[in-house]
Amino acid sequence: MSEEQVIIVDEQNEQVEIVPRSIMRRDVLLHRATYIIVTNSQKQFLFQKRSLEKDVYPGYFDPTTGGVVKAGESYEENAIRELEEEIGVKGEELSPLWDFRINQDQCNVWGRAFWVTYDGPIKLVDGEVSEYLFLDRSEIDAFFASHDVMLDGQYVINRFLSNE
Repeated sequence: MSEEQVIIVDEQNEQVEIVPRSIMRRDVLLHRATYIIVTNSQKQFLFQKRSLEKDVYPGYFDPTTGGVVKAGESYEENAIRELEEEIGVKGEELSPLWDFRINQDQCNVWGRAFWVTYDGPIKLVDGEVSEYLFLDRSEIDAFFASHDVMLDGQYVINRFLSNE
């Protein structure tokens, strides 16, 4: 199986080349990624634990679902695909929130945030997620302080909550 190809962009979020995922990770190249905030009707937030096989931040918690945008894929197509692959959610309408630029440690992205409210079953499909939980808003800050959490996902949740 050939390696996943990733869109590399410039500071204006314009595509400049397509490279294998391993090169993007090795060189921490600027790429596109999606971040989907999943809440339920009780206004709880889905947090997922990354599998130990992930190429960056294995075993960390991520307060968003999403991933790296592949070659030939839009942000929206990626978000729909990632929701289905990671947690088995399909056919839900996503609300786009905002685009943002972040460069932290191993994370160098132009991200697009989405939000979906979902009350159906969560199915860990592709092995990228090892477990999940729902947290009330009042539990999030303490969780961030006591667990290894993806910095980019934490940024997205904090920005979302600051706009409530």
